[in-house]
Amino acid sequence: MANPSPSKSSAAANVGNDGEPVDKIQRGNYTFSTAGTATWIGLRVLDPFIQYNLLFRGAGDNILTRIGVTTTSSVLAGSSSALSKPRCILLGMSAAAVAKHIYWILGLNQEYFPPSFATFISAFNLAFDTTATFLLLSSKTSAALSEPQISIPYTNGLSLPLNVVVGTLMFSAGLLVETVAEVQRKWFKKDPKNKGKIFTGGLWRLARHINYGAYTIWRGGYMLAAGGWAPCVILMAFLLRDFLSNSIRGMDKYMGGKYSEQWEEYKARVPWLMFPGIF
Repeated sequence: MANPSPSKSSAAANVGNDGEPVDKIQRGNYTFSTAGTATWIGLRVLDPFIQYNLLFRGAGDNILTRIGVTTTSSVLAGSSSALSKPRCILLGMSAAAVAKHIYWILGLNQEYFPPSFATFISAFNLAFDTTATFLLLSSKTSAALSEPQISIPYTNGLSLPLNVVVGTLMFSAGLLVETVAEVQRKWFKKDPKNKGKIFTGGLWRLARHINYGAYTIWRGGYMLAAGGWAPCVILMAFLLRDFLSNSIRGMDKYMGGKYSEQWEEYKARVPWLMFPGIF
């Protein structure tokens, strides 16, 4: 069941001539790619710096103003708190996602990860994060301007828009579940006694692709905290379609071929694909 973080598996499979998903991940190839790892880390660490310049150094506001888009800075000129808090949260999300991805490549990933794939998926993540940043900066779409406001306990009167609060909770929960699930699987695979077995314990007892579901939630939360429910739902629908059409189909074919009866038994015991008790 080894697979990259969903942030690296969206678009990780395409469809071959026979209509079956063709997985670009070289499963079973455990060659370590120094170039791929360095490319992944180098490109991903750029993300928070880019978002910082867009959010706090005026680059994002300038770009939007030049194309005729009203920014939150002009609407909230006298309210530094209303401007800075949501921006700090979004920047923190970018940094947390990058930290998780670096941990994944150094501590969790096993399959060969070439520079070309690392470059493509890094660009994919950067596009998502930058889109969210511009949604937050635009007065037409910004979650920072949404209502109602929610008072945050134990913060000396701090209040945030409901969309920002819910988005932050979704992001935090999704990223935590994805990471814990992948760590549990890694520990299981490291034990020589488990060679030839699939991991069906821990969070994987709840859904067969719990990591994909968790990724969809934290990516949706990121977008919700930036631009509200419309872009959140659109993004989550896109990710669900991609996972169902490519990654899950490809994984099912791989696992069925490698583990046969074990995989069929696991599927029968755990009917949920991504979201326990829902789907």
